[in-house]
Amino acid sequence: MSKKRKRRRLTAPSPQARLPDPTLDPPGTHPEPYEIEFGRDGKPVYVAGPYHPPWFVDEVLSTLERTAPGSYHFVVPLAEDDLPEDLLWAGEEDAFDTED
Repeated sequence: MSKKRKRRRLTAPSPQARLPDPTLDPPGTHPEPYEIEFGRDGKPVYVAGPYHPPWFVDEVLSTLERTAPGSYHFVVPLAEDDLPEDLLWAGEEDAFDTED
Protein backbone atom coordinates (compact mmCIF):
# COMPACT_ATOMS: atom_id res chain seq x y z
CA MET A 1 0.00 0.00 0.00
CA SER A 2 1.60 3.25 -1.08
CA LYS A 3 0.87 6.66 0.31
CA LYS A 4 -0.03 9.42 -2.07
CA ARG A 5 2.03 12.54 -1.68
CA LYS A 6 0.21 15.78 -1.44
CA ARG A 7 1.28 18.12 -4.23
CA ARG A 8 2.27 21.59 -3.24
CA ARG A 9 0.88 24.31 -5.40
CA LEU A 10 3.41 26.88 -6.57
CA THR A 11 2.31 30.45 -6.27
CA ALA A 12 3.30 33.43 -8.36
CA PRO A 13 5.78 35.87 -6.84
CA SER A 14 4.47 38.98 -5.19
CA PRO A 15 3.96 41.91 -7.58
CA GLN A 16 6.25 43.97 -5.33
CA ALA A 17 9.10 41.47 -5.72
CA ARG A 18 11.85 42.57 -8.08
CA LEU A 19 14.63 40.56 -9.63
CA PRO A 20 18.14 41.81 -8.92
CA ASP A 21 20.02 43.49 -11.75
CA PRO A 22 22.38 40.78 -13.05
CA THR A 23 24.80 43.19 -14.71
CA LEU A 24 27.99 44.53 -13.22
CA ASP A 25 28.87 48.19 -13.18
CA PRO A 26 31.22 49.20 -16.00
CA PRO A 27 34.93 49.43 -15.16
CA GLY A 28 35.93 52.75 -13.62
CA THR A 29 32.53 53.36 -12.00
CA HIS A 30 33.87 52.80 -8.49
CA PRO A 31 37.25 53.87 -7.09
CA GLU A 32 39.85 51.12 -7.17
CA PRO A 33 42.05 51.27 -4.05
CA TYR A 34 44.62 48.87 -5.50
CA GLU A 35 45.40 47.09 -8.71
CA ILE A 36 44.70 43.37 -8.88
CA GLU A 37 46.80 41.33 -11.27
CA PHE A 38 45.88 37.81 -12.24
CA GLY A 39 48.12 35.15 -13.74
CA ARG A 40 51.75 35.60 -14.69
CA ASP A 41 52.84 38.26 -17.16
CA GLY A 42 49.16 38.95 -17.79
CA LYS A 43 48.50 35.35 -18.88
CA PRO A 44 46.51 32.62 -17.09
CA VAL A 45 48.55 30.11 -15.06
CA TYR A 46 47.64 26.55 -14.08
CA VAL A 47 49.69 24.70 -11.48
CA ALA A 48 48.69 21.06 -11.26
CA GLY A 49 48.65 19.72 -7.75
CA PRO A 50 50.00 16.36 -6.64
CA TYR A 51 46.48 14.96 -6.32
CA HIS A 52 45.10 16.19 -9.65
CA PRO A 53 44.33 13.12 -11.75
CA PRO A 54 45.75 13.08 -15.31
CA TRP A 55 42.27 13.38 -16.86
CA PHE A 56 41.68 16.60 -14.89
CA VAL A 57 45.03 18.08 -15.93
CA ASP A 58 44.25 17.22 -19.57
CA GLU A 59 40.83 18.84 -19.27
CA VAL A 60 42.23 22.08 -17.80
CA LEU A 61 45.00 22.29 -20.41
CA SER A 62 42.52 21.56 -23.22
CA THR A 63 40.29 24.36 -21.96
CA LEU A 64 43.23 26.76 -21.80
CA GLU A 65 44.35 25.81 -25.30
CA ARG A 66 40.83 26.21 -26.66
CA THR A 67 40.18 29.58 -25.00
CA ALA A 68 43.66 31.14 -25.08
CA PRO A 69 45.82 29.21 -27.58
CA GLY A 70 49.47 29.55 -26.59
CA SER A 71 48.71 32.43 -24.20
CA TYR A 72 49.02 30.65 -20.86
CA HIS A 73 51.59 29.15 -18.51
CA PHE A 74 51.35 25.79 -16.74
CA VAL A 75 53.30 23.60 -14.36
CA VAL A 76 52.62 19.88 -14.09
CA PRO A 77 54.47 17.28 -12.02
CA LEU A 78 56.39 14.69 -14.02
CA ALA A 79 57.96 11.44 -12.94
CA GLU A 80 61.71 11.20 -13.57
CA ASP A 81 61.01 8.51 -16.18
CA ASP A 82 58.92 11.01 -18.16
CA LEU A 83 61.64 13.69 -18.38
CA PRO A 84 63.70 14.07 -21.57
CA GLU A 85 67.35 13.04 -21.24
CA ASP A 86 68.66 16.60 -21.64
CA LEU A 87 66.70 17.70 -18.54
CA LEU A 88 68.07 14.97 -16.26
CA TRP A 89 71.05 15.80 -14.06
CA ALA A 90 73.93 13.41 -13.70
CA GLY A 91 73.90 13.91 -9.96
CA GLU A 92 73.05 16.37 -7.23
CA GLU A 93 76.59 17.72 -7.10
CA ASP A 94 76.33 18.73 -10.78
CA ALA A 95 73.07 20.60 -10.26
CA PHE A 96 74.61 23.47 -8.31
CA ASP A 97 78.14 23.35 -9.68
CA THR A 98 79.20 26.95 -10.37
CA GLU A 99 82.87 26.30 -11.08
CA ASP A 100 84.08 26.49 -14.68
